[in-house]
Amino acid sequence: LRRKFTKRVELIRLKQTRFATNVLIVQSIVKQRTPLRQMFSSEEWGY
Repeated sequence: LRRKFTKRVELIRLKQTRFATNVLIVQSIVKQRTPLRQMFSSEEWGY
């Protein structure tokens, strides 16, 4: 479902970027903020 709303853009995950800092992870989430909000408020998510 996340891939549908973020147009298949992957979020940075800690295990994928072993030496990633919290800043990189937060930047990844912020970059996809609007599509993620749409996903969580969609009918498919359950709300």
